[in-house]
Amino acid sequence: MFDSLREAEAAVRAAVERFEPATYDGDAARRLAQLFGSIERVAAAGRTLAWARVESSGAWRSSGARSAAHEMAKETGTSVGQAVTALRAAEQLQSLDQTASVFRSGDLSIAQAAEVAAAAVEDPQAETDLLSVARTQGIAQLREESARVRAATDADATRQRYERIHRSRYLRFFADADGAGRMEARMTPDALARIRVAVEAEAGEVFAAARSAGRRESQGAYLADALVNLMSDPAADGGSHGRRGTAKVAVMVRVDGTALERGRPERGEVCEIDGVPVPVEVARSFMTEGVVSAVLADGADITGVAHFRRTINARLRTALMARDPGCVVPGCGQTKGLEIDHVVPFALGGPTALANLARLCRHHHGLKTRHDWALRGGPGNWEFVPPPTPLEAGAGGRARGKSPPPAGGL
Repeated sequence: MFDSLREAEAAVRAAVERFEPATYDGDAARRLAQLFGSIERVAAAGRTLAWARVESSGAWRSSGARSAAHEMAKETGTSVGQAVTALRAAEQLQSLDQTASVFRSGDLSIAQAAEVAAAAVEDPQAETDLLSVARTQGIAQLREESARVRAATDADATRQRYERIHRSRYLRFFADADGAGRMEARMTPDALARIRVAVEAEAGEVFAAARSAGRRESQGAYLADALVNLMSDPAADGGSHGRRGTAKVAVMVRVDGTALERGRPERGEVCEIDGVPVPVEVARSFMTEGVVSAVLADGADITGVAHFRRTINARLRTALMARDPGCVVPGCGQTKGLEIDHVVPFALGGPTALANLARLCRHHHGLKTRHDWALRGGPGNWEFVPPPTPLEAGAGGRARGKSPPPAGGL
């Protein structure tokens, strides 16, 4: 093995040393690039499998490294994160003979193998379809399909991943080496979608003003100006309806009708916001907020498109504020930052009428829309009911008669 690999290395090294790109036409250069790429993928597969053995044998400890991934990253000139991904994929491939064979042949990159393996270990029946996507489409499409398979395989894992992202959310401000102001953020896809829809709506106005003035700049520049405008102009209403009364963009929610009714997607179904898998309860709640396009699907077929706009006129809003001066959850009493909730969700046909509206604090609104709590009763008789325990859910009913959460949240 060592001798044959050294001979192959010497042959490739000699070929690269003699390689004069300018002596080849474009088509020949493309074929050479493809051949070099094939060699690179085969070598990367062998390297990954070898490092997986280094990890399992514990040989990495003799180097003084913190882990096999740290030693691999150092030796290969990659990041620790990339090394962890490669080693995890190698481990998962042990139970995926088809993907392992394609990986060894050089027809899959490490990134592709990792995406296929991550989903196929959850749903082995999807392995062939994932490999087909890997062969015929780009890595972005493969990541999307892998995420869909994982979301449909384990709804709880999707919910946990969503909540993990929410817990790790941040927004950072800093300056780069040139002194330019920078920011970086991490948040759930629905939170980012709310920001995107507002900024893109305002960017349309920025672009129109720039065109009228004869200026031409990048879309990124218009988006930056739009964000500054929204933060600087208190008259802006967040962009979901636009400062001039109409929305210029909409958030795309795509969900299979059966998944929406069932409460979770199954294999072949989707539940996404802007192409990112989310729990069904998040999609439901998002469909009640602002302007969205909801694409109801049946697998690959589109069965309907609905445009949701929750509008509450001034008279209705005033009546609601008078009736519910604070969060209606018993024992809460929060009066700041209240949000309007449809008791029966708008996405499920609940009307925008006083009898179906209530004001909740952000904490309790989040419990209702994302964690399956229920608001029942009516003015003076509100109940905030927790989700059923597994035993109660199996009996077909939501828990009743339990005490409401304490004021200030859980």
